[in-house]
Amino acid sequence: REELAALAEKAVGNDPGKEIIVYCDTGKTCTGWAFILTEMLGYRDVKVYDGSFMEWAADAGAPVE
Repeated sequence: REELAALAEKAVGNDPGKEIIVYCDTGKTCTGWAFILTEMLGYRDVKVYDGSFMEWAADAGAPVE
């Protein structure tokens, strides 16, 4: 649990009320992180972008870096 908490804090900070939107390539892996953040680490405002990067990249008008 401590290792997950350290990874989460490095990635999203330690404010449990901050809005966090998780995504990955297809929307499957990020659901695990959403569970970890909410159920294990107590973050309260976590959302999953279920279309994830595949959906975003398919939109020609969406910026990609």
